[in-house]
Amino acid sequence: MAEAGRRVVFFPFPYHGHSSPVLRLASALHARGFAVTVFHTEFRAPDRADSPADYGWVSLPVEDRLAALLASEEGGVRCVITDVIWYTAQAVARDLGVPALGIMTASAANFRLYMAFQTLIDNAYLPEEDPVEELPPTNLLLQQDASSLPGLADLFRRTVEGARQSSGLVFNTLSTIEAANLWTGSARTCPSRCSPSPLYTNWHRKSTLVAAACTGRHKQTGTASADSTRRNQAACST
Repeated sequence: MAEAGRRVVFFPFPYHGHSSPVLRLASALHARGFAVTVFHTEFRAPDRADSPADYGWVSLPVEDRLAALLASEEGGVRCVITDVIWYTAQAVARDLGVPALGIMTASAANFRLYMAFQTLIDNAYLPEEDPVEELPPTNLLLQQDASSLPGLADLFRRTVEGARQSSGLVFNTLSTIEAANLWTGSARTCPSRCSPSPLYTNWHRKSTLVAAACTGRHKQTGTASADSTRRNQAACST
């Protein structure tokens, strides 16, 4: 049983490629003695049967439910960990005085693309059907219809801005294959606050880093469309 004040709130984005890494991290921290509450949308809600019986499950809206949880939880909530796309949920946590960490469930190269997306448009790299030589890992994301570019650019900008204000940033990747992307991306996003490390391997180290961030002992160093993401953000904040 978790000690008082060792509850971590998770908020995965409701698509399998996003939610699976977040729930795996929740499982790792639960195994280390943290109580877990999962906030979720009704759309594609997580399967509770796949998780421990003592998980808490809370549906939207985030602000009201998180405030109620903070008021009722003995010792309080240690931190909130959300998919980076839930930048509105991170803002809600900060407004309520709770540290918020973001998880980039795709690669670090994808996050660098988020940071560079508007520049690619401004410099006429996009729209582009041919591969972009400078960004070989991200060509599938670059091959977008021209009408979708403004919405994507706005979504990526808000996501990066939210990450920059977070207490920490977790990347779903391996330093052995993405060292340059990890350190360039994290240094430009939240210098000296990010803790990049894998979500699918080396679980002991990953859960240790996040557990330390949540207890304040660490010096923090399926794809949705832009329109559907904005709808989910609106639901989150209401």
